[in-house]
Amino acid sequence: MATGRPAKEKEIRSKIESWVTINELPCDMKEQIINCIQEKLEETKDFDIEKLFSHLSKDLITEIKHRLCLPLLKKVPQLQGPNGLQLQLKICDYLKPVHYNQHHYIVREGEPLDAMLFITQGIVWNFTTIKGKGSANWIEKDGFYGEELLNWGLELSDVANISNLPMSTKSLKTHTEVEAFALMASDLRTIVSRCTEAEREIELWIFRNQLPGSIKEEIMPIVQHMLEEKKDVDVQNLLSHLPIELGRKIKRYICLPMIKKVPQLQGKGEQLLQLICDYLKPVHYNQHHYIVREGEPLDAMLFITQGIIWNFSTTKGKGSAECIEGGSFYGEQLLDWGLDSPAATLPNLSNLPISPTTVKTHTKVEAFALMANDLRTIVSRRTETVSAVQAASRRFNELKNIEISSVL
Repeated sequence: MATGRPAKEKEIRSKIESWVTINELPCDMKEQIINCIQEKLEETKDFDIEKLFSHLSKDLITEIKHRLCLPLLKKVPQLQGPNGLQLQLKICDYLKPVHYNQHHYIVREGEPLDAMLFITQGIVWNFTTIKGKGSANWIEKDGFYGEELLNWGLELSDVANISNLPMSTKSLKTHTEVEAFALMASDLRTIVSRCTEAEREIELWIFRNQLPGSIKEEIMPIVQHMLEEKKDVDVQNLLSHLPIELGRKIKRYICLPMIKKVPQLQGKGEQLLQLICDYLKPVHYNQHHYIVREGEPLDAMLFITQGIIWNFSTTKGKGSAECIEGGSFYGEQLLDWGLDSPAATLPNLSNLPISPTTVKTHTKVEAFALMANDLRTIVSRRTETVSAVQAASRRFNELKNIEISSVL
């Protein structure tokens, strides 16, 4: 066994070198491939070049597929356009290597088309015999067949039905041995379902909040990149997935108009309003949820973006109710607590205002909340800024008085 191993390693290395050369891969990739299969050699397992990918690491497989398949995917008309690259990368991750012997029927005319093929080596014949008339052409390396499957998968609004596959309009038969990568119908269905569900939810959120196209163009590539990496995207916590500056921009676009409606904040200056906006946190409530009850401490001010809440009181047995919808706010008493504190002191969390009414959701509600502790931080920053300005002003006046005294 020991004497046969060097010969075996030499044979495998030769096969890999040949495969790397034929597929025009960089030389350094050859060593990466050999390193990956060392464990298989130590286990004295047979090595099959046709099953090369089963011996490789996930990262190396991805790198090889990107080098071999992305140039082919870029040629496909259905995968071109503004979001083409993202879709190409998603599909590339799902491609499976396939091998066919010479003179093998891959699919026959009129059969369900359950895969799209991207040819990397060899020649296939593509022909039809409709109405007794034959026509044929061949597909060589860097060609593809089966783009009708993309139409089936990408153009349907709902997840494509695997039992309603398109029919192959031609027969496909190998002329030589063929190496290719296949996009299976089931994998395309998975790609479409994962992408469209998350992307539709986010596009709906963007639409509901009336965000401009420029902000949408910043959001979607980030979301698509996360989907490519198979990460979950929580629409309810979308801002947590975005860069801080983009999240700040979105909050200011959505919330500043509501903040400017608050009587206590009118005339306070844009800097304070933006600071409040930056501290807002997205919150979500289910239908018929009590947000705060009459007589409880009021620890947040809400800016409603979607949904309806009821604001009501039953004091002294008399009921009164108010409907608050998107674009409105509740809890401005918290601002009185925070902003009306003496300049030298911070608002006391043990002395929060008491809610004069009960607030309960009528529908599902999306909102942004200004928490009492965050308002306290804002007041602290504001106080520090005022103190710094006052100190600078005093120093300036002292220096000015010294200069005047020296002149006199």
